[in-house]
Amino acid sequence: MADQPVSPVPQTPRCPSCKEEMVIEIDPEYESGSAGSPRSRPEERTAAAQTQQGMYPATVLSPEDAGPLTEASRTARRDDAGSTQRTGLLPKVAAALGLGPEPELDGRFKDLKVKRLVDYPDGYPQYAAFLNTDANFRIYRRFGTLRNRVMLHRQFELAELEKRLDRLDELDDTPERRRRLSSIRFDKAQQDSERNGLIEEIDSKLEHYDALLARERDSLAMDTPTRRNHRNLVNYVWNKRKIAKSEIELLNRIDDFVILSKDQDSPFHAFLENVLHKYSFSWLQCIFVSETQKEKARGAERTRISLFSKTRINMLIQLIVALITLTLLVVPVCLLFDMDLTDEAKVVIVVVFVLVFPVSILFFATPRPHELFAATAAYTAVLVVFLSNVTGGEVPRQAESQRET
Repeated sequence: MADQPVSPVPQTPRCPSCKEEMVIEIDPEYESGSAGSPRSRPEERTAAAQTQQGMYPATVLSPEDAGPLTEASRTARRDDAGSTQRTGLLPKVAAALGLGPEPELDGRFKDLKVKRLVDYPDGYPQYAAFLNTDANFRIYRRFGTLRNRVMLHRQFELAELEKRLDRLDELDDTPERRRRLSSIRFDKAQQDSERNGLIEEIDSKLEHYDALLARERDSLAMDTPTRRNHRNLVNYVWNKRKIAKSEIELLNRIDDFVILSKDQDSPFHAFLENVLHKYSFSWLQCIFVSETQKEKARGAERTRISLFSKTRINMLIQLIVALITLTLLVVPVCLLFDMDLTDEAKVVIVVVFVLVFPVSILFFATPRPHELFAATAAYTAVLVVFLSNVTGGEVPRQAESQRET
């Protein structure tokens, strides 16, 4: 008996660089032919070859799920494509910014959901879920004193081993035993040699000690959380009151915490979030709170949790920073162009704006010291060069007018 033809198995290869999925539908009359075989359709063979090469992700639907590709379905697809092309500019911009309603999804995505905080059991499960809601909540004890105690202990052990090795070397520093110090092979061959075992023990201790130093170095590279981030953590634990009081006392050591996030909120970021939390208008919630965050915080009103989209807030801050930067460059230039001002007044204008520039950077961002210094130096150089060009033609005329008087 001839073997029965085997239907192609649905496969869904994924390609990170692709954003859309192409649906390949199989007609019932071609069910017995495999992709790429002489009996399959040309478009199936092309799609299969492109899928194997990783050109785009493909979802192969069975005939029961997809059905035959009729003229009505082709017309419906052309209508959908035309409606997509007729979408206005404003909805496209809103979709690019992540605003507006979520796009409608088909049945493949019906099981996707967001697990709310209240869906986790009270106690440490819900506490861990809360820490996962924002990168600025990833705050943990550093245990700096304990780390130093361990390193001091290991350091003392190595110092004792070092003394033992020195004493052994002094004992062998005699004419009869000096060859033990000049030949490792000869020393190993001696049955009463203690040096080899001692060095192996030192090597093991040093390996552990080096690992401790490396861990301490990595620990010191971590940032210290701001007072606001630490208070947010304490407020949640005390408002929830589901962790044993004896086990939350470790949060009281405010000087012994590290934060895993490298992007803590700037002062303006914190100010903006406080304003959004205090004035929770519906239109503000629509702009700065995503649907995922709304669903995650639903039912947790008693803990006074407010989750905001950092991406959208950062976009607003970037816009404000761009406007302020433009202002700090244009305003002094316009004032320096005023010919009625004296040279002393122009110098004062430059000094004032040079002082305002780093203050504004510290308010809107969290730069490192060398970054702040480089930005301030570049800004100062621009104003000084412009000032020298402006006052260069004024000084001779002022001196000539003084001679005429």
